[in-house]
Amino acid sequence: MQIGVQNFATRTPPQFETKAAERAHALQRLAATCRIFGRRGFSDGLLGHVTLRDPELPDHFWVNPVGIAMHQIRVSHLVQVNPEGRVVRGSGMVNPVGLLLHTAVHRARPEVNAVCHAHAMHASTWSAFERLLDPITQDACVFFEQQALILAPRVVRDAETALAGTDLNQYDLAVVDLGLPGISGLDLIRDIRRRKLPFPILILTARSDLRSRVEGLNLGADDYLTKPFEIEELEARIRALLRRAQAPARQEIEYGPLVWNQTARTFTLSGEDLHLSPREAAVLEALIRHEGQAVSKERLLETTYSFDAEVNLSAIEVIIHRLRKRLEGSSVTVATLRGLGYLLRHEA
Repeated sequence: MQIGVQNFATRTPPQFETKAAERAHALQRLAATCRIFGRRGFSDGLLGHVTLRDPELPDHFWVNPVGIAMHQIRVSHLVQVNPEGRVVRGSGMVNPVGLLLHTAVHRARPEVNAVCHAHAMHASTWSAFERLLDPITQDACVFFEQQALILAPRVVRDAETALAGTDLNQYDLAVVDLGLPGISGLDLIRDIRRRKLPFPILILTARSDLRSRVEGLNLGADDYLTKPFEIEELEARIRALLRRAQAPARQEIEYGPLVWNQTARTFTLSGEDLHLSPREAAVLEALIRHEGQAVSKERLLETTYSFDAEVNLSAIEVIIHRLRKRLEGSSVTVATLRGLGYLLRHEA
C-alpha cells in the first residue's frame, strides 16, 4: 500500500522574502495573543505585558502598551522598545518595572522570542494580602512551592522618609547612597541596625576614600559599590546579598528561656514543652520572628486566619491573653504598644 505525502497535513514555519513581511506576520500573532489572554481573564489591571523579539533587531522588542485592555489590542497599538526600555516606535506607554523583568529574560535566554506576564483577578487580590497561593485547587498545586511574592520596591530620596516607614521589616534588602541630603547615609545605616532590622544593606558611594567605606561596613552594611558603576554589577551584588540572606537559618531561635525550633515548629519554655494551639503558635512565631519590633493586630490576623474567615481583631486579643497566661511566671512577656501592636519582651 502506498500513501502519498500529499495525504498528510503538515505545518511548517512560514517563509518570508523580507524582514518587513516577517515583522508584519509576527505583530499580527502578538496582537492575537494579547486578545486571547484578555478573553481568558488575564487582563485585570493595566500592567500585563507580552513582549516579542524583533526579527531584524534581536535586542529590540514589540509589546502591548499600558492603558489598553488586552482583549482590545490591535497591531496599530503595539510599540517597539530598545534594550533600555524606551519606546522607539509607536506612541503608547509601557510599564518600566514589568518591562525590566522581560528584558532580563530575553537577555539571559537568546533563544526565547516571546515573554508574557499577566494579571488574573483572583491572584492579584490574594497577593494584595501578601500571601502565597495554598494548594487547594489543581491549578494552585501545579505551582505549589514554585511561586514567589514580589513586593514593590520602595524608593525614597532622603533618610527621613526612609525612617518614617512603619513596617520596614517587610523589606528584603536596602540600597543606601551615602550622599543622601539631610541625615547622611551612614546615619541611616546606624539607625537601621539600631532597630535590629536584619535585611542586608548595600552602600552606593561616589567617595573613593577608604574611611567612608570602612565606616559604613563597620556600622552594619554588608557590601559597597563605588559610583560610577554598571547596572549588571549592581544586579549581581544584589543577587549575591539576597542569596546570602536566604541561606538556611539556624534551627533554633532563643529569646531568653523561650526557644522556638524552626524545623519542628515547636516552642519550649525553660526546657519544658509549651503546648500551644495552632493559632497561638502562629502568633508567637510571628512575634519571635520580629524580635524587638511591634507586630500589628492586622498582620497577626492575616498570619493566623484564612482570608475568608469572618473574624475581627478581637480574636487576636483573645489569643494574646492566652499566650500571656502560658508565659506567666517567666521572664518573657507580650507587651502592648498602643497604636502599633504587640511586642515580645524579655526581662533579664
